[in-house]
Amino acid sequence: MTEPFVFRLQLTQVELLGRRAGNITELRHHLKEIPDTSIYYHTHHRLRQHVIRSPEPPNDFSYWITKALGLAKMGEAFSSLPFASYRSIAEIRQAFLSPLDAFLLEENGHRPQAPAGMEFHFLDGRTFLLPTGLEARTPEEFKEVIGRTPIGSIQYHVFAPRLGMAPPEYDFAAWFEARGREDIARDIRRLDPYTMTLETLRLNILKKVADHVAA
Repeated sequence: MTEPFVFRLQLTQVELLGRRAGNITELRHHLKEIPDTSIYYHTHHRLRQHVIRSPEPPNDFSYWITKALGLAKMGEAFSSLPFASYRSIAEIRQAFLSPLDAFLLEENGHRPQAPAGMEFHFLDGRTFLLPTGLEARTPEEFKEVIGRTPIGSIQYHVFAPRLGMAPPEYDFAAWFEARGREDIARDIRRLDPYTMTLETLRLNILKKVADHVAA
């Protein structure tokens, strides 16, 4: 029998990496070397700030490039990357490096410097998993529990497994698939979690499950 789905909550302790960038060249240098956990932090921590407000928050890199360096076109390129299509941090890392490489080849010496005090400081997230005390053994139980699990648990189970930052079986869709409910798994995977707030994401997942189980 398939194990129950255990809802977990991830807490993050933010730490300085001791790396900073003042221009595109330095940003590219550090992006090649920082750990996956740092890239995950800088691209996903803002999602928690948009539970109610407008979705699609910019990642930290796009925000800094736009605000500190004044490179609006580059910042837009960073903020409009198709994150839903990536399945690893390595893919995200390369997606950032490619436009930086192109810029450094084409900018003809124009490398704006961030004003003093506005350098980009690379952070890392040391994570801790906590039990929520919530679990589901059937799709019907899942439908009931997901409506009251902490919003941070929704974020963890949707984003971390798909990017290799958590075991794949912690993914909602993977659990349904293991139970032989490919119909529910398929509908959940069709959602683009980057185009909605976390609360809207919760409601959409709940609806997808409810569409396939008895009231």
